[in-house]
Amino acid sequence: MNYIKFTNGQDIIRPDITRFATNFFSLESLMRQTFVLRDMWESHEWLNSRLGRSKDEAAIIVHQLVLSSTKQALLVWKRADKILKLFEPLVSVLRLVHRDDKPTMGYMYEAMEQAKPGTNRKLRHTKTDWEIIDNR
Repeated sequence: MNYIKFTNGQDIIRPDITRFATNFFSLESLMRQTFVLRDMWESHEWLNSRLGRSKDEAAIIVHQLVLSSTKQALLVWKRADKILKLFEPLVSVLRLVHRDDKPTMGYMYEAMEQAKPGTNRKLRHTKTDWEIIDNR
């Protein structure tokens, strides 16, 4: 079973893309590929594969999560979307800091100040949320 044909040649999880935000990029990729996963898991090729017939508990849970439209499954996807919106500006700052081509300390402070309003608009942060981040 080759999932790559369902994802147009893109890997779903790319742990080598960056070491500081692997989980963010993996979640982002899963969110982007949700419908592709749904199509794959409903295909005859998947259902007839060894993985499609797997009785592994984790595989069954993930399979049900992607295919289900229950309240619980929808809540998981909604929370995943919220996590991405929260961390997207922060990951942008980390990317800037991670670069080797220019000094970043001054840029980092400015980028954090620019990230705050964007994140606030998306999630309605309180001052306390940013105090925690600033202290870090």
